[in-house]
Amino acid sequence: MASRSAIVGFIFAVAVGPLSLLVHAQAGHSSEAPGRAPAADDFEEAKQLLQKGLLDEAGVAARHGLDRSPKSVVGLNLLGVIYQQQGKDAEAIPQFERALAIKPDSVDTLNNLATSYAAQKRTDLAEQIFRKKFAIEARRRDSKLQPRIAAARSQQGERIHSLSSARSPSRRAYALEPGSRLP
Repeated sequence: MASRSAIVGFIFAVAVGPLSLLVHAQAGHSSEAPGRAPAADDFEEAKQLLQKGLLDEAGVAARHGLDRSPKSVVGLNLLGVIYQQQGKDAEAIPQFERALAIKPDSVDTLNNLATSYAAQKRTDLAEQIFRKKFAIEARRRDSKLQPRIAAARSQQGERIHSLSSARSPSRRAYALEPGSRLP
Protein backbone atom coordinates (compact mmCIF):
# COMPACT_ATOMS: atom_id res chain seq x y z
CA MET A 1 0.00 0.00 0.00
CA ALA A 2 1.23 3.51 -0.79
CA SER A 3 2.51 5.68 2.02
CA ARG A 4 0.59 8.73 3.21
CA SER A 5 3.24 11.09 1.80
CA ALA A 6 3.05 9.34 -1.59
CA ILE A 7 -0.73 9.80 -1.63
CA VAL A 8 -0.43 13.48 -0.70
CA GLY A 9 2.27 13.84 -3.35
CA PHE A 10 -0.06 12.33 -5.94
CA ILE A 11 -2.92 14.62 -4.88
CA PHE A 12 -0.52 17.56 -5.03
CA ALA A 13 0.63 16.61 -8.54
CA VAL A 14 -2.95 16.24 -9.77
CA ALA A 15 -4.19 19.44 -8.15
CA VAL A 16 -1.22 21.61 -9.09
CA GLY A 17 -0.05 21.76 -12.67
CA PRO A 18 2.71 23.95 -14.10
CA LEU A 19 0.55 27.02 -14.57
CA SER A 20 -2.11 26.31 -11.97
CA LEU A 21 -0.72 28.67 -9.35
CA LEU A 22 -1.16 31.60 -11.70
CA VAL A 23 -4.53 30.31 -12.83
CA HIS A 24 -5.65 29.96 -9.22
CA ALA A 25 -4.44 33.46 -8.49
CA GLN A 26 -6.43 34.84 -11.40
CA ALA A 27 -9.58 32.84 -10.80
CA GLY A 28 -12.47 33.91 -8.66
CA HIS A 29 -13.30 37.52 -9.50
CA SER A 30 -16.83 36.68 -8.38
CA SER A 31 -15.51 35.49 -5.01
CA GLU A 32 -15.03 38.96 -3.61
CA ALA A 33 -16.54 39.81 -0.27
CA PRO A 34 -19.53 42.15 -0.21
CA GLY A 35 -18.69 45.81 0.07
CA ARG A 36 -16.47 47.82 -2.20
CA ALA A 37 -16.10 46.00 -5.47
CA PRO A 38 -12.43 45.96 -6.45
CA ALA A 39 -11.65 47.93 -9.56
CA ALA A 40 -10.67 45.74 -12.49
CA ASP A 41 -7.18 47.22 -12.46
CA ASP A 42 -6.55 46.86 -8.70
CA PHE A 43 -4.63 43.65 -9.36
CA GLU A 44 -4.20 43.62 -13.14
CA GLU A 45 -0.70 45.09 -12.98
CA ALA A 46 0.35 42.51 -10.37
CA LYS A 47 -1.00 39.69 -12.55
CA GLN A 48 0.88 40.95 -15.59
CA LEU A 49 4.11 41.30 -13.63
CA LEU A 50 3.67 37.81 -12.21
CA GLN A 51 3.18 36.41 -15.72
CA LYS A 52 6.42 38.09 -16.77
CA GLY A 53 8.22 36.57 -13.79
CA LEU A 54 8.87 39.94 -12.13
CA LEU A 55 7.99 38.67 -8.68
CA ASP A 56 9.26 41.54 -6.52
CA GLU A 57 7.43 44.10 -8.65
CA ALA A 58 4.30 41.91 -8.71
CA GLY A 59 4.38 41.74 -4.92
CA VAL A 60 4.56 45.53 -4.64
CA ALA A 61 1.66 45.92 -7.09
CA ALA A 62 -0.43 43.31 -5.25
CA ARG A 63 0.16 45.04 -1.90
CA HIS A 64 -0.89 48.37 -3.47
CA GLY A 65 -4.05 46.69 -4.74
CA LEU A 66 -4.70 45.33 -1.25
CA ASP A 67 -4.27 48.84 0.15
CA ARG A 68 -7.26 49.83 -2.04
CA SER A 69 -9.20 46.56 -1.54
CA PRO A 70 -7.99 44.95 1.70
CA LYS A 71 -10.67 42.25 1.72
CA SER A 72 -10.17 41.12 -1.86
CA VAL A 73 -9.98 37.34 -2.06
CA VAL A 74 -8.37 37.72 -5.49
CA GLY A 75 -5.74 40.11 -4.13
CA LEU A 76 -4.92 38.03 -1.07
CA ASN A 77 -4.73 34.88 -3.18
CA LEU A 78 -2.54 36.65 -5.74
CA LEU A 79 -0.11 37.91 -3.09
CA GLY A 80 0.04 34.41 -1.63
CA VAL A 81 0.87 32.95 -5.05
CA ILE A 82 3.61 35.55 -5.52
CA TYR A 83 5.10 34.49 -2.19
CA GLN A 84 4.84 30.84 -3.29
CA GLN A 85 6.68 31.59 -6.51
CA GLN A 86 9.40 33.27 -4.45
CA GLY A 87 9.68 30.16 -2.28
CA LYS A 88 8.20 32.00 0.70
CA ASP A 89 5.46 29.56 1.66
CA ALA A 90 5.59 30.70 5.29
CA GLU A 91 4.53 34.17 4.09
CA ALA A 92 2.01 32.80 1.57
CA ILE A 93 0.03 30.80 4.13
CA PRO A 94 -1.30 33.83 6.10
CA GLN A 95 -2.48 35.44 2.86
CA PHE A 96 -4.45 32.33 1.92
CA GLU A 97 -5.83 32.04 5.45
CA ARG A 98 -7.01 35.68 5.32
CA ALA A 99 -8.70 34.98 1.97
CA LEU A 100 -10.39 31.88 3.41
CA ALA A 101 -11.63 33.90 6.40
CA ILE A 102 -13.51 36.03 3.84
CA LYS A 103 -14.59 33.20 1.52
CA PRO A 104 -14.18 29.79 3.19
CA ASP A 105 -15.33 27.80 0.16
CA SER A 106 -12.83 29.24 -2.34
CA VAL A 107 -11.42 26.08 -3.92
CA ASP A 108 -8.64 28.06 -5.61
CA THR A 109 -7.46 29.45 -2.28
CA LEU A 110 -7.80 26.05 -0.60
CA ASN A 111 -5.69 24.52 -3.37
CA ASN A 112 -3.01 27.18 -2.95
CA LEU A 113 -2.99 26.81 0.85
CA ALA A 114 -2.62 23.03 0.58
CA THR A 115 0.17 23.53 -1.95
CA SER A 116 2.08 25.72 0.51
CA TYR A 117 1.59 23.18 3.31
CA ALA A 118 2.83 20.40 1.01
CA ALA A 119 5.89 22.48 0.05
CA GLN A 120 6.67 22.79 3.75
CA LYS A 121 6.33 18.99 4.15
CA ARG A 122 3.29 19.50 6.38
CA THR A 123 1.50 16.62 4.68
CA ASP A 124 -1.23 16.15 7.31
CA LEU A 125 -2.41 19.74 6.87
CA ALA A 126 -2.02 19.58 3.09
CA GLU A 127 -4.11 16.41 2.94
CA GLN A 128 -6.79 17.91 5.20
CA ILE A 129 -7.07 21.03 3.02
CA PHE A 130 -7.05 19.04 -0.24
CA ARG A 131 -9.86 16.84 1.13
CA LYS A 132 -11.90 19.93 2.02
CA LYS A 133 -11.32 21.32 -1.48
CA PHE A 134 -12.39 18.06 -3.13
CA ALA A 135 -15.50 17.85 -0.91
CA ILE A 136 -16.56 21.37 -1.93
CA GLU A 137 -16.00 20.55 -5.60
CA ALA A 138 -18.05 17.35 -5.23
CA ARG A 139 -20.92 19.25 -3.57
CA ARG A 140 -20.89 21.79 -6.39
CA ARG A 141 -20.96 19.05 -9.03
CA ASP A 142 -23.80 17.32 -7.17
CA SER A 143 -25.81 20.52 -6.91
CA LYS A 144 -25.51 21.00 -10.66
CA LEU A 145 -26.64 17.41 -11.26
CA GLN A 146 -29.67 17.46 -8.94
CA PRO A 147 -32.07 19.15 -11.41
CA ARG A 148 -31.05 16.65 -14.12
CA ILE A 149 -31.53 13.70 -11.76
CA ALA A 150 -34.95 15.00 -10.72
CA ALA A 151 -36.00 15.38 -14.38
CA ALA A 152 -34.80 11.85 -15.19
CA ARG A 153 -36.70 10.44 -12.20
CA SER A 154 -39.80 12.32 -13.26
CA GLN A 155 -39.60 10.87 -16.76
CA GLN A 156 -38.99 7.43 -15.31
CA GLY A 157 -42.05 7.83 -13.08
CA GLU A 158 -44.19 8.83 -16.07
CA ARG A 159 -43.11 5.71 -17.98
CA ILE A 160 -43.81 3.45 -15.01
CA HIS A 161 -47.25 5.03 -14.66
CA SER A 162 -48.00 4.52 -18.37
CA LEU A 163 -46.87 0.89 -18.10
CA SER A 164 -49.04 0.18 -15.10
CA SER A 165 -52.07 1.80 -16.72
CA ALA A 166 -51.73 -0.24 -19.93
CA ARG A 167 -54.36 -3.02 -19.99
CA SER A 168 -53.05 -5.57 -22.43
CA PRO A 169 -49.53 -6.97 -23.00
CA SER A 170 -49.40 -5.34 -26.45
CA ARG A 171 -50.26 -1.94 -24.97
CA ARG A 172 -47.53 -2.45 -22.37
CA ALA A 173 -45.01 -3.23 -25.12
CA TYR A 174 -45.98 -0.04 -26.98
CA ALA A 175 -45.77 1.91 -23.75
CA LEU A 176 -42.12 0.87 -23.42
CA GLU A 177 -41.28 2.57 -26.69
CA PRO A 178 -40.99 6.34 -26.10
CA GLY A 179 -43.27 8.27 -28.39
CA SER A 180 -45.08 5.19 -29.69
CA ARG A 181 -48.85 5.17 -29.93
CA LEU A 182 -51.37 2.47 -30.74
CA PRO A 183 -53.39 3.12 -33.89
